[in-house]
Amino acid sequence: DGTGAGLGITSTSDAALSLSNSGNGNHTAIINYTGTGSAQAALNITSSNQNFTTLGVSGYETNHGTIKITHTGGQPSDANAAALSIDLTATSSATAAQGIFITSSTGTTTGSLIEARNNINKSLFTVRSTGDVGLADAGADARLEIAAYTAGTPYLYISSGANTDGDIMSILSNGNIGIGTTSPWRTFSVKGTIGLDTTLTDSSGTPGSLCYNTSTFEMTKNNAL
Repeated sequence: DGTGAGLGITSTSDAALSLSNSGNGNHTAIINYTGTGSAQAALNITSSNQNFTTLGVSGYETNHGTIKITHTGGQPSDANAAALSIDLTATSSATAAQGIFITSSTGTTTGSLIEARNNINKSLFTVRSTGDVGLADAGADARLEIAAYTAGTPYLYISSGANTDGDIMSILSNGNIGIGTTSPWRTFSVKGTIGLDTTLTDSSGTPGSLCYNTSTFEMTKNNAL
């Protein structure tokens, strides 16, 4: 028909193609592209209907995903490849579409909305159904909870640039917090100038002054005013 298609099906009412398979262990449809074209896909689906979804997939699984995407390759030749690539294109200057939208339209889910792993037994990034976000903690109990993934790895770096790791602030796995340093030597360590504009008090409310010990190089509170 001049379109280059091996199979052309046209329908103006019901489904143009309906496949059914009741067998066990067999796929209902297999699509295999053996070409080497740089712009040809094994399956290309387009729709001009702006009122509904281009591709709808529905399933009921207990141990598998409704959609499973597997990328098979080897590094470094596939460094620019992705198991899932989303491209938001615009017919004008911009688009207002969302890259990823996750919702539970009927009822609620008690499972995680997002779970990312690079090792089957270790969670890297989790968004729970409560909205709590966990880094290396699939059971986050706060809006943001960071757990140790590798022993000795810093919990948090706030940096002024891509190659200045933690030069603004760092939190280490031992709980030490550093301002201006990635190697805090005490629970709270500051490398730089500290400015205070308040009255210092201890846990009982007794006012005092902040003193610098030149022998231990530590700040201590002196109650003798």
